[in-house]
Amino acid sequence: MKVMLCQTNATIGDVAGNTKILKQGITEALQAKADVVLFPEMVTTGYPPRDLLYRQDIWDQQPIIADMISSILQKENQQLTVIYGGIQEVKFQPYVEGKGHMKLSPKIRYARFNTAYVIDKAYGIRTIHKQLLPCYDVFDETRYFVRGKKSLPLPIVVTNQTVNCDVLICEDIWSSDEDIWSSDGCNAPASYNIDPVSRLEGNGPLFVLNASPYWKGKITTTKELVSSIAKRLKRTVCWCNQIGAHDDIVTGGYSMIAVPTKEHTILRMAKSFAEDTLVATIPNKYGESYELPEEKAQPKFCGKEIEPSDLEMWNIYNALKLHIQDYCRRTGFKTVVLGLSGGIDSALVAAIAADALGGENVIGITMPSKFSSKGSVTDAQALALNLKMPFMEIPIGDIHQCFRDVLLSGGKQEFIKPVTDENIQPRARMTILMATSNDYNALLLTTGNKSEITVGFSTLYGDQAGGLAVISDLWKTEVYELCEFINKYRGEVIPQCTMSKPPSPELCLNQRDTDSLPRYEILDLLLKALIEDEKPMDELMKISGLSKKSVDRIVRLYANSEFKRVQLCIGCKISLKAYGSGRRMPIACKLTRIKF
Repeated sequence: MKVMLCQTNATIGDVAGNTKILKQGITEALQAKADVVLFPEMVTTGYPPRDLLYRQDIWDQQPIIADMISSILQKENQQLTVIYGGIQEVKFQPYVEGKGHMKLSPKIRYARFNTAYVIDKAYGIRTIHKQLLPCYDVFDETRYFVRGKKSLPLPIVVTNQTVNCDVLICEDIWSSDEDIWSSDGCNAPASYNIDPVSRLEGNGPLFVLNASPYWKGKITTTKELVSSIAKRLKRTVCWCNQIGAHDDIVTGGYSMIAVPTKEHTILRMAKSFAEDTLVATIPNKYGESYELPEEKAQPKFCGKEIEPSDLEMWNIYNALKLHIQDYCRRTGFKTVVLGLSGGIDSALVAAIAADALGGENVIGITMPSKFSSKGSVTDAQALALNLKMPFMEIPIGDIHQCFRDVLLSGGKQEFIKPVTDENIQPRARMTILMATSNDYNALLLTTGNKSEITVGFSTLYGDQAGGLAVISDLWKTEVYELCEFINKYRGEVIPQCTMSKPPSPELCLNQRDTDSLPRYEILDLLLKALIEDEKPMDELMKISGLSKKSVDRIVRLYANSEFKRVQLCIGCKISLKAYGSGRRMPIACKLTRIKF
C-alpha cells in the first residue's frame, strides 16, 4: 500500500482556503500513484476553531466538501482513498412517548461530531467519529462535540485486494499507554474509561489524524507512543499531524510512519514546523514487504548541523519563530515593533522576529531614562545593527517629568509609594510603542518572560501591554539558554555584553532584579516546582534551598499577580502548563486548608 501523509497548515475558519489545500494534496497523491492520502484532524475548519463551531454555515459546508471530493475521485481512472479530518452534523428524530405507544418527535435533533471522512470510488463517503474528547488544558471538545461510538474496520481497496484498516483521531490513541502519559508529565483524564486502540478489529494499517500541539518533549513522547502502538498491535501506524500556529497553540507537524518488524519498529518522520509530505510503501499486514524513504538528515541552522544535545532548543526556537510568522500572516501584519532595553529578553525576541520576518520588518526602539546605563543604549544599537533592523532612540525623561508635574501638582511633594514613580516609566514607554504601532501598522511584541510573569514583575498597561507575548512561556534561565543557542549557530548576533550584564528593570538608581528576587537559577527551580509540578511547601524549600519565609514570599507574589496574567496578551505555548487559554485560575479567591 502506497500512502502519502499531507502535513498541512490550515487556517482556522477558512473553509474555502482549507478546501483548496485538500484538493492540492489529492492532486499530488494522484500524481504519486498513492493508494491512500491522509490529512490532519479537522483540516476543513482548522484546529481549534473554538466558538466558530456555533456558526451553522461551517457545519453546512462539510457535506458539500465531501461530495466534491467524491466527485473528483469518481472521475479518476485510479483507485485513491482520501482520509481527512472535518466535522459532521447528524440530524435525527427521536422517539417520544405517545398514548400507549412510542412515536417520532416532530422536532429534529442533531448530534455533532469531530469526524474523519474516508472517501473513495469503491465505497463512497464513510465517516468515523472521535471517541475521546479532550477537555483539559487548551482542549475543550466536549463543549462542541458528542463522543463517537466504537469504530469498525474500514475496508480499503488496494490493487484489487481489500485491506481491513482502522481510523482513529488524535486523542483516541493517548489513553493506550499510561506510562507514556506519566513520562510526559500528564495524567490521563479520569473520564477516559475506554481505550479505542485496544478495541480495534482490523489487521491492516492504522491511520491516525491529529492536530496535536507542541510543547517541550512532545516530539519524543509522540515517537514513543506511536512506536509502542505499532509494536503492540503488529500493525503499521500512519500518524499525520497539523502544522502551524493558531492563537496560543503551535502544532509542529513531525508526522510519522511506524512499521513494526520482528527485530524492532522502524520510524520515518516528516519535517518539524514546516509543511511537508511523507510518502512510503507500507505493508498491508504484519510481515509483508515495505519501502520507506531515507531518514531525513539532521536539521541545519545557518549551515551548521544541529547537535543532538541542541535539538530541543532547535524545536523551541522554531516553534516561537513559526508562531510569529503565522500570527502575523493570519492577522495581516507585515511589520512588528518592540522596545529594546539592551537586556537579554528584548534581544531574544528581536532575534527570533528578525529571523521570522526579516530584520527590515522589525522596528526596535530604545527609550532610555536617567536611570538607564550607557550600555542599555549601546547594546540595543549593536543588536539592531547585527539584525539589520530599523532603530530609533526616544528618551522618556521629559515625558516622565511631565507625568510627575501633573500628578504631583497641588502641593504634593512625592508619591506615597516609590513603585508609583517606577511604573510611570514603562507606561510612558508603552505610549511610545503603541503610537509607533499605530503609525506603522506594526504588531507590538512584548518581551516579558515566564519567571517575571509568574511573580508579577511586570507593569500592567506598561511593559506587559502589546499584541503578542513571544517568550511568555520561557523561564528566564531558558531565555539565556536559547540566546546561547542562537549565538552558537548564527555567530554573536546577541552582544556578549547583553548576555553577561546583571538583569535590571532600571526604574530607579542602581536597581537589580536580585534586589527583590533570588538568582534566576534558584527562582526558576522554585517556580517550576510550584507551577508545573505542584510541589508542597516542604519540597519547594528543599528544591530551592530557600527558607520558609523566602518561599512564602515568592508564593504570595505568584498568587497576588493572577489579575495581571489574566490580562496578558496571546503568547506561545511551549510547556505543558502555560499561561493562556489552557489556564483557568480564579482571581478573587482565597485558598485555605482545614487544620486537623
